[in-house]
Amino acid sequence: MFSNCLAASSRMARAAVLILATIAACVPFASCSSGVGGRYVTVSNPAMAFFVSRLLPADVAVNVMIPQGADHDSYTPKPSQMASLAGSEAYIAFGPLEFETTWRERILSSAPSLHWVEVSSGISLITSDDCLHHDAHHSAADPHFWLSPRQAAIMVGNLADSLKVIFPAYSSFVDSSLVSLKSDIASADSAFAQAAESNPGQTFVIYHPALAYLARDYGFRQLCVGGDGIAPSPRRFAALADSAKAAGARVFFLQEGFAPDRVKASAADMGVRVVKFQPESANWIETMDIVSNALR
Repeated sequence: MFSNCLAASSRMARAAVLILATIAACVPFASCSSGVGGRYVTVSNPAMAFFVSRLLPADVAVNVMIPQGADHDSYTPKPSQMASLAGSEAYIAFGPLEFETTWRERILSSAPSLHWVEVSSGISLITSDDCLHHDAHHSAADPHFWLSPRQAAIMVGNLADSLKVIFPAYSSFVDSSLVSLKSDIASADSAFAQAAESNPGQTFVIYHPALAYLARDYGFRQLCVGGDGIAPSPRRFAALADSAKAAGARVFFLQEGFAPDRVKASAADMGVRVVKFQPESANWIETMDIVSNALR
């Protein structure tokens, strides 16, 4: 009996070591999904992790560089994150995201064998509008195309093609997974199409201007407060309130943890309903449901 206890204790110790080793492998990154065999790819934010995870089998982990809620424009990776990129098989990038344009060369210098993949091919990027003027992005284009189902459908096609090149043994898996993922994207597209039909041309207010592609694709109008995390001047608030009331806006989208309390008070003055959402959420379907339900 004593020897059995020793054996059981030994097995438990080995299991604990394995668990700690798995956790340690994830620590250099902002996030780490469970993977088997040590294979992983790296992405910028949790939203991209959603799409990659849907297309690859569970034995390929997906590591996230930028924690959810962190500023894509100013986030600085930890030295341990940069060092760990050497083991990643690919970096899956949106393309115009400020973090990616700022850190691309340094990432590739730290991991010369890393496959850098951008998924914006075929997407008509928004390079100029009123919200880009007020936003703090320094990239030449708005990076938030994943928040429109019609652009997400193009993006995942590009993503699937790239993943099949990087992981040829998983080509069949990626193809079958793409069918399922595109079905979910089509359902989101249908929900926004219905919202557009019920309220054609409707205007919504948003603090961080993340829904420009959605507005363009479905005929909505996005009124943005700002994009730098600092509340605009009282004069701009007053002008925005006048525009929102004149346009009959019903919804004010606030990124969770982003807008100051003053903005929430202004939303009440406008007579609009505040809806909180997280553009970079790892649950893209839930994000789309929140936004489409608010616009119906």
